[in-house]
Amino acid sequence: MIKLRTGDRATVYWDDAWKRSGLVYKSDIAGMTKPYPMRTTGWIFGLSKECVIIGAEMDRDEDCRDVHSIPRKYVTKIERLVVG
Repeated sequence: MIKLRTGDRATVYWDDAWKRSGLVYKSDIAGMTKPYPMRTTGWIFGLSKECVIIGAEMDRDEDCRDVHSIPRKYVTKIERLVVG
């Protein structure tokens, strides 16, 4: 994976779990046997060996909101965004 730094803008592609509320039929299960692909775009707010933390909005003090902490084992790809 690419080398990221806090403050980089990126898109993180990751596999999420399925969730259905209400009645679920047996025929629905076939579509739920694989991870649900997601992507989150924003500012890298924090990094560790275990997770990537990405926020959708960053203020002038570099605080973020709408933050996802995504376990690295669920990350399939990261694209750094070049803004210029």
